[in-house]
Amino acid sequence: MNKVSWIYSIIPISAVSNGLSILIPLYILHFNGNVFDIGLTMAFFNLILIPSSIFWGYFTNKIRKLRTFILMSVLFTFPIFIVLYFLTQTSSVMLLDRIQIIELTYVLFAFIATAASPSINILVIKQRKNTSLPHFFSRYGITMVIGAIVGFVPGILLKNSDIAYYIYFLMLLNLFALVLSYVLIEKDKIKYSKKILPKIGITTNLFLLLNTLTQIPNTIISTNFTQKLHNSLINKHKRNIYLILSSIAFFNLGLNLVNTSYIAYLVKYGILNSNIFVINIFNQIGQVSIYFIIIMFITKIKLNKFYKSSILIRSIAYVLILIPIFFIRTVLIINLVAYMVAGFAYAIWLMSSSVLLYQQIIGKNTANYIGIWLALLGFSSLIGSLLSGIISRDFGFAYTFALAIIANIFAILIFYKIKNQSKK
Repeated sequence: MNKVSWIYSIIPISAVSNGLSILIPLYILHFNGNVFDIGLTMAFFNLILIPSSIFWGYFTNKIRKLRTFILMSVLFTFPIFIVLYFLTQTSSVMLLDRIQIIELTYVLFAFIATAASPSINILVIKQRKNTSLPHFFSRYGITMVIGAIVGFVPGILLKNSDIAYYIYFLMLLNLFALVLSYVLIEKDKIKYSKKILPKIGITTNLFLLLNTLTQIPNTIISTNFTQKLHNSLINKHKRNIYLILSSIAFFNLGLNLVNTSYIAYLVKYGILNSNIFVINIFNQIGQVSIYFIIIMFITKIKLNKFYKSSILIRSIAYVLILIPIFFIRTVLIINLVAYMVAGFAYAIWLMSSSVLLYQQIIGKNTANYIGIWLALLGFSSLIGSLLSGIISRDFGFAYTFALAIIANIFAILIFYKIKNQSKK
């Protein structure tokens, strides 16, 4: 079996994950929820990503069986679909209403899905010896996009009243993901070197910084913490990692500010469920276009320029999304264009930010930094989702999207502070 054939198992996994990301907000709105309920659901989803990323990163490193964790993640997704289907048959369970059950179900999915993330990231990193990492990451990105499109296409045929039937399709895709992962990922032969992935230290400096955010304020001024933080910041290499992660966090904050409210925004302005899936397909077309451009036409990747350009282009997409708020007749057309541009920018950002970080963390504490990276993404997503629901409900969508642009500005400003940025 080809050593990189595992990448094709990502297609159905991506289809299920992306399909659920559309189904959950539509489900909430279908059961008379609002944008705040969506924001709260996404906030809980992202909240669980923080401890679960550390948890699964630790056990992936400890047990060192990548296929096992990916199969486990896919297998335990099936109960999610059973619960979501059950909601169409009842209005409450054990004093919980439908919206609360959806929130808890999506939180459970977050924990389950995260089990596969460290393993998949390790499989990507391992390709650095065989090929250009940016080009392989683009190939990986294409499979993710193909998966998303596969997951979205059936949604085009759905009427607003029969959104629940979409669950059947996701269940079939999940079954396909289980079979494909079992066949294509080599059984326990993917044993990574300790040099690539050493034992995880849960109490490293960066995790200490993240963990402190959830504890009492006086912990921040403790001598032990401040001394470790100071030592890390004066180390140029570690400082660059901090800055890259901080920049990524701000971009991700803006990303979640927009994405959390986006479906509710489209529904409010009269976009049908079928057209919502079409808009998301255009977003994936924007993503896949940049991956093909990188693979076919770009030989030398200038990561720092790619990264900065991606944030600027994404900000332009947010401005375009604002236009229909003031000119309602343009809602569908403008959002088709805006979300395709947003997808184009996201693909550039995802490739450049990931590879920049991979280059910094390869070697000592690789698995630990992957866990911290995922946890930090979860933390910024949590804040973005929660703010998105509150601001959109109390002030309006325009304020939410404007705040996302401000977050992007901070992401660029922080990135300019990095010394000796990669020119590759």
